[in-house]
Amino acid sequence: MSAVAGLRPTLARMSLWTGDADRLAAFYADLFGFELVARSTLRPEMSGAWYLETEDVIEVLLLRAPRGDTELGVSAVKGRALPQGPTMREAPLAGSAYLVLYVPDLDAVIAKAQAADCGFNRAPKRLSDPQGRVYYEMAIYDPDGRVLLVVEDVV
Repeated sequence: MSAVAGLRPTLARMSLWTGDADRLAAFYADLFGFELVARSTLRPEMSGAWYLETEDVIEVLLLRAPRGDTELGVSAVKGRALPQGPTMREAPLAGSAYLVLYVPDLDAVIAKAQAADCGFNRAPKRLSDPQGRVYYEMAIYDPDGRVLLVVEDVV
């Protein structure tokens, strides 16, 4: 399969489901500077969440990254815990995903993550890619167990 000629998509939004939207939104705001720009509630039929019960109410918080236009949607079903599946700590690689966040000062994020008692997936280390780009990265867990790769470009 080949791409549509001239198509240049832009990633505009990532959406994360959680059992506690306020807790997860606060994590991304406190650690990375995401700003809450909207809060709303939806019924499943209005959101395309066909797998939820019709009486469910979905709470949606929309956060904007401090640099750029990328948005992070955080959604929870009000009054009901989501079914618990494996987190990235336990899941096989197939079907897994992780977020990559670029930051200007990784050491500052490390200090905040340690103060917030975040779980570390991988200690900070300096790496280089085949093109010679040098970067400094670490991996932590968000409150729901998702892996976040946090990267600072060095050169």
